[in-house]
Formats: sequence, C-alpha cells, structure tokens
Amino acid sequence: MAKKSLEKKLEEALVSKEEQPYEVPENWVWVKLKYINKRSGQGIKPKDYPDEKFELYSVPSYAEGKPKYSLGKEIGSRKKIVFEDNVLICRINPRLNRVWIVNSKNKYRQIASTEWIVVNSRKNVYPKYLRCFCMSSYYRRYLRANTSGVGGSLTRARAKDVRESPIALPPLKEQKRIVARVESMLDKIKQARELIEQTEESFEGRKAAILAKAFRGELTEQWREKNENIESAKELIDKIWDKRFKLIKTKSTREQNKLKKYYEKSEKRGELDNPLNIEMPPKWKVCQIVDIGDVHNGATPLRREEEYWGGNINWISSGEVKDNIITDSEEKITQLGYENSSVTLLKPGTVLLAMIGNGKTRGRTAILDIEATTNQNIAGIALEHGLMCSKYLWYWFQFRYEYTRIRGNGSGPKALNGKKVRRLPLVLAPLEEQKEIVKILDSMLGKMEREKEIIEKVKDKLATLEKSILAKAFRGELGTNDPEDGDVLELLKEVLSEE
Repeated sequence: MAKKSLEKKLEEALVSKEEQPYEVPENWVWVKLKYINKRSGQGIKPKDYPDEKFELYSVPSYAEGKPKYSLGKEIGSRKKIVFEDNVLICRINPRLNRVWIVNSKNKYRQIASTEWIVVNSRKNVYPKYLRCFCMSSYYRRYLRANTSGVGGSLTRARAKDVRESPIALPPLKEQKRIVARVESMLDKIKQARELIEQTEESFEGRKAAILAKAFRGELTEQWREKNENIESAKELIDKIWDKRFKLIKTKSTREQNKLKKYYEKSEKRGELDNPLNIEMPPKWKVCQIVDIGDVHNGATPLRREEEYWGGNINWISSGEVKDNIITDSEEKITQLGYENSSVTLLKPGTVLLAMIGNGKTRGRTAILDIEATTNQNIAGIALEHGLMCSKYLWYWFQFRYEYTRIRGNGSGPKALNGKKVRRLPLVLAPLEEQKEIVKILDSMLGKMEREKEIIEKVKDKLATLEKSILAKAFRGELGTNDPEDGDVLELLKEVLSEE
C-alpha cells in the first residue's frame, strides 16, 4: 500500500467546515481526535503478576480523586497499561465523560480499567489542554449523543466515535495559556465550593444541637413552668390506644387481632430505658413507635403491566423520602394497579420512614401532605387517631437518624422492617408540649432551610459559571488568543509527520 502524503493525512485529519461544531479563531483548527493520539493502552492481565503492586485507575476512583493500589492477584480482569500524561475518558454511565489525567510518575506500573478510553497525545498537543477540552459541555453532549446500549447505566460511548470526535486545537502556546487561565478560574470555584461545604456542615451541626435541646425538653422549659396542668405523656398513650381500638372496629378481624397483640406486648413490656440517658421532664415518657401509630408496608405494582401505571393515585418511592414534606409523587398508579397489589393508601399526616439502602436514604423520613401509596422500602406510620403531632415524630426521626440507620441489618443492602420500626424508641412529650416544640423548631429550622436554599442557588450559579468558563475557553473567548502564535496548521503538520 502506497504511503499517504502529508497533504492527504491533513485532509483526513481536519474536520470539514460543514461538520465543525462551532466557530473558533482563524489560527485554530478542528481536528479528529485519532489524528492527535498515539496508539496506546497495551493490555495486561494483572493476575499473571500476582505479587506485583499496581496503581489502578478504576472508574469509581475518579470520584475519590486518586487511583487505588492493588496487588495483581486482587485484580481479576484485563487492564490497560497507562503512562504519565495519558488522558483517560470514561465511556460508561453513570460517569460518562468524566476525565482524568495520569499525572504522576510512580515506582509501580500504572494500569486503567477498560472503561477508560486512553488518549496518549502527540507532540505539540498539551495533555492538560486535551483533558480540559474533554471536560467541556460540548464534549459531554457529543459523547452522550454517541452511546450504545439498552439505556440507563448500561449505555456507553462507542470507542470508534470517540476516536472520530472533533477537537478544537489552537497553537501550543495558546493551549498552555488556556489551561493556566482555566485552572486558575476553576480553582477559585473549587475554593468557593469548599467554603459552601463547610457552611453546610455547620448547618448540620447547628440542626443537631437544636434537635437535641428540643428532645431533652430544654427548648420548652419556660413553657412548662406556665403550663403545669397539662395531660401527661402516659395519659396520652392510653388515650391513643383507646382511640385506635375504636377506629379498628371498622377493619377486618385480622387487623383487630393484630392490634390487640401489639397492645398486649406493650402492656407486658414494662418501663423502657431512656434512649437519651438523661433525666426527662416529669410528664414525658419513653415509649415505642407501636404505642403511637400503625406501621404499614408498601408495595410496587407489576412494572410490566402498563395499565397499572400512569393513573391518579400517588405512589412514593424511597428516593422521594428525604426529610421533606411530600405534596406530590413522581409516579402514580391506576385504580387497577391499586387493586392488584398490596399497597396501602395512607392519609395526609402519615410519617414515612425509608427502611433500606446503604446511602443516605435509609433512616430518612417525610410527612405526607397528600393521600398516597408507597413502595415496599418505606414504612408508613399512620397517626389517624389525631392525638399525635406528625411533625414531632418527623423531627424525632431526624434527630435519631444515625441510630435508626444502624437498626438495619442483612447480608445484602442493610434494611429495617416493619417489626424493627415498631420497636424503635420514642421520647414522647405531652401533646400540647409537642405542638410547642414543633412551633419552635419550625421557626428555628425554617430559617436555616431558607439559608440552605440560598446556598443551593449559589451552588447552581457556580456550576453554570464553570460550564461557561469551559465553553468560552474552547471558543477562544477568554482573551488569551494571540495571532502571532502562528497558524496551528503548521503544528498539525508536525504532528502528522510523526507517523
């Protein structure tokens, strides 16, 4: 086969005017990635070197900001050998278009997961520039538009499309100026985000301190001095049980027997240990969730039955339970879906508790402001008797979040169940004092929530600013471009002449 001329290589490497994504300065060019990339990513089977230590760039390690060190025998699948300044582009969801650069020499061999596309940039192509370009919104959209798979986490960018991807290439000096300017500006954004994180941590600390005072009775000390003749929590519990027995008469015999069983166990239980290990106010009492409400489990109508979904009955998933008040559901089921599953229609005021998950979800709560059903990963604590303040229980679960989480167990995802939820302890204040506590907490924590909303808006603005910086950088709009740097075509000729 005849060797291609430099002019022919140049013609193939350049992106035609019609196919260029957007305009760039005259001394820049649009070039296909494969023409500024050396062949790289030699394969290796780490298990063939069982006692050798490798520096592994796995896809999850991107989020941690560093590679992992592993022995060859600990790495089961085939990997790629990578070197300093190689650019790694993740091609699989959910981290599609996350970009990393191998930026340190190491005494250990460096390898990367096959889910990274390895780019080994040629002479006169600055690796850090290439990394920054691949972080831009344009490039992210390009990758997302060129994926294969059945959807969701199984989609991935096609390697051949990545190799053909258009890259805006300025002269080498301009590449370095752009990187310096972008890194400087993004570093300021990073510092701002770190300050926001510190502020958010202080919010959580302040919230925890306020809730602790609430459930130790410290926020209502003066209120109690003026309201000595209120009904005690013990009397309240007795009234709640009486009301529940009256309400259950309209239900099935099975439901009535179940409530009687819970009551008998409650009567035999005796005094419970104080979970806060402090002296409680005189009219407060330690009880369990079963003493103040009925615990219901949810269900999920069959997904394959289309007629079960898209109706007007609210259906809540555990992901929607995030210490919030729920006024609508992301999904809805039909009457047919309701009748053909074991879902329970819960009334407004029901407190929802997420029972499963290793992330933040397990232990989080919500209050229904609507009628709704839930999935099987949620416990609905119904307070239909009307003798308990829903928000008091909601705030209590927020206060006891970590404790509630560790009640879960199991070999798979840690999980609570209805039985465990019923046994969870509750420091119960008299009803009138519950209302006063909720009133104070609404005021104090409501102010904090408004402050957090402002913080969220600032975070959104920082994200928009970051995208704007990257967009302007690769359009030559940062004010760094210098026509005296010369035409990048000459640079590209040097690159192509390496072959």
